[in-house]
Amino acid sequence: MSFLEVALDLALSPASWLMIFLGTLAGTVFGALPGISATMAVILVLPFTYGMGVLNALLVLVSTYCSAIYGGSITAILFNIPGTPSSAPTTFDGYPMTLKGQAGKALGTAIICSSLGGIFSVAAMATISPFIAELALRLNPMDYAAIAFLGLGAVVGLGAKVEEQLKGLLAVLLGLLLATVGMDPITGGDRFTFGSVKLLSGINMIPVMIGAFAGGEILSQIELRRGLKRAEELVFRGKLTAQMPSLLELLEVKWTIFKSALIGLFIGALPGAGATIAAFVSYGEAKRSSRHKDKFGTGILEGVAAPETANNASTGGAMIPLLTLGIPGSGTTAIILAVFVMYGLQPGPLLFSKNPELVHTIVWGMFWANLLMILAGTLVVRAFVQVLRFPYHVLATSIALLCIVGSFGVGNDLDQILIFAVFSLVGYVMKKLDVPVAAMVLGLVLGDIIESNFRRAVMMYGFSLKDAVGRPLTLSLYLLTVLVLLWPYISYLWRRARSAGRS
Repeated sequence: MSFLEVALDLALSPASWLMIFLGTLAGTVFGALPGISATMAVILVLPFTYGMGVLNALLVLVSTYCSAIYGGSITAILFNIPGTPSSAPTTFDGYPMTLKGQAGKALGTAIICSSLGGIFSVAAMATISPFIAELALRLNPMDYAAIAFLGLGAVVGLGAKVEEQLKGLLAVLLGLLLATVGMDPITGGDRFTFGSVKLLSGINMIPVMIGAFAGGEILSQIELRRGLKRAEELVFRGKLTAQMPSLLELLEVKWTIFKSALIGLFIGALPGAGATIAAFVSYGEAKRSSRHKDKFGTGILEGVAAPETANNASTGGAMIPLLTLGIPGSGTTAIILAVFVMYGLQPGPLLFSKNPELVHTIVWGMFWANLLMILAGTLVVRAFVQVLRFPYHVLATSIALLCIVGSFGVGNDLDQILIFAVFSLVGYVMKKLDVPVAAMVLGLVLGDIIESNFRRAVMMYGFSLKDAVGRPLTLSLYLLTVLVLLWPYISYLWRRARSAGRS
């Protein structure tokens, strides 16, 4: 069947609509729960697809994937706890909007921008996927290391002041140090395991993230008695309702949405990069290019629109190398690849010639999922808004219980609960000192990518700087990283020079 025939067939099939909506609803709910990443959401939904045919199974899974990325923004905005790692930058402006009584507007912006970013990436997946996949395939290990360095540079460069940048740098270095725990990715030797067999596989990111973000936030709120308590008061005053941004407000951030969609699409297509890096890079770029960058972090729509557009745009990007080359662009698409294999299918160039209707179904399924996300997101948001009516001690206990369950769910290991507890204290101390928790988490996530790819590049090129970074793309990525780090100083000197010229 042709592309349009598949679209018509899908639109007239109640079963297909039901699969897409259920997947979208499940992904939104799971994504909003702290500790359940998009990958975990797809894994949790996977057993329910075993009795379905391959088309319906893939519709459920890709719908869950798209909406789970968005779902993390709900708790990020309402509780300052990102449901998924890619929603961490959303807390920077989403939660301050909640404290200002604008939670409904922040949630509505997240829904619309997530949907727009997802639809943009699906359109790109349907039209230019072979070209982007070819570009990603040409990257060498040094390029991957450069992209990871750019992600770290973006999160450090977010600080407008020298003190903020130093704190961001310290947090990143702590994350990189944590990433070295476990077996050496090249030689296989153990590092910082202190004789523990369980540390050979390294420190799992999920309990660290849950503890540093959620546990630290709970302890901070208990001490300060603000935040969620204030949000609860706003609910009773009737100020906290789901509210979509107006067309004028969306037009004011149209270039931010467009740039973030491009960033998310490109980074999503790079295997191993993912939605988290896309969200951080897009937030940093939005702040850098904004006319009112000083307002970032105080609660503005632009700070919510950028990461939410980018992380959902990365979903279509991650599917590009999977469908065209058989290479998963993320951990979630690796699960989807396993489903292909389970049904006797092999993604790649031959899939387009042998099973074109399958590819078309996936494309249209993701398109409708990103549209239905608005409905599913609105339903779930209403439920979470009502959650704020409960007293804070009830919310704190419930969130802590979910965090413990989410940590234990990593391999059903009690030691992960201990890691959660330790990093809850670490997160609390970092919040007290105004050290960015997200920078530490990003350092942990990217540490292994940087080390393994950088060392592979050294093995390939030796210590020849010319061979290692001599390629235009590699050199451009490293120069861009330096520019991101130095941009606050460059812009400061530029403003001083202009003001001196006027006087």
